[in-house]
Amino acid sequence: MNEAQFWNLIDTTLQGSPDNTDEQAEVLRALLAGLTPDEVLEFHRLLVAANHQLYTWDHIAAVNLVDEGLGDDGFTDFRTWIVATGRESFAAFRDDPDTLVDILDRLGWDSAEVFGAVAAEVYRDTTGREIWEDGAPPIEPGTPPTGSAEIVHDRAVQQQRFPRLTARHS
Repeated sequence: MNEAQFWNLIDTTLQGSPDNTDEQAEVLRALLAGLTPDEVLEFHRLLVAANHQLYTWDHIAAVNLVDEGLGDDGFTDFRTWIVATGRESFAAFRDDPDTLVDILDRLGWDSAEVFGAVAAEVYRDTTGREIWEDGAPPIEPGTPPTGSAEIVHDRAVQQQRFPRLTARHS
């Protein structure tokens, strides 16, 4: 599985269920069940890689404008939700976290944990082994976020960096 195939699967899940992340996860489950274990493992690796691209202080600051009390687990689910919204939304948010304002009303990030676990579940159902036993990376990054933490705590910097988000959530 390559990156284009990964994003095609994500886009297919959106076509099958554009307004519900739980239903989107079920569409993904059906799609992954038709793949080989190696392809499912690679899907998971690509999901984790995309998720980790959003693990920056800049992205944390943008998400905190929407949900200030979001912890590490919640932020992981939020990043997974961004991936689940599709390649276009993911790339826009990755490149400019202020574009989060454009997708806030789509799907439900609070159930993205289910979406993020589908590959591991399909892999276990297919092989009888946990995906981690065969070298899958964890979805939780093992390093601190990149960038500067200053943006998370400085409201003036946030307003300058995220004018659209701060206008919507002030």
